[in-house]
Amino acid sequence: MAALKAANGEYDHDNALTGSDLMDLVDGELLPYVKGLKLRAKSPDIIEYKIGEIFSEIKNKIQSGYLLRDALEKVDELRFRSQEEKHYLSHLYEVKIKNMSNAGRNESE
Repeated sequence: MAALKAANGEYDHDNALTGSDLMDLVDGELLPYVKGLKLRAKSPDIIEYKIGEIFSEIKNKIQSGYLLRDALEKVDELRFRSQEEKHYLSHLYEVKIKNMSNAGRNESE
């Protein structure tokens, strides 16, 4: 329901969750479920544990279900099929991680 599309591939804005309904789904169901994967995992060596560990630190900072809907639609448009597109995504991720690391260092100085 969160990213509902019609048969023609267009977003079905009449039936897709948005506003407070989308926020309730993300904050009340999705994030708690993903965070709980760590607790439900049989061992720390499996992917569910690792995903739960990563998401245990995640907080939804988007406070508007309408802005979140817009962001989801933009992310859904991204395609990373070619090697060049995958390289670009990797580069963006590395830059983000570096910026997060630098921000942590600057706060403690």
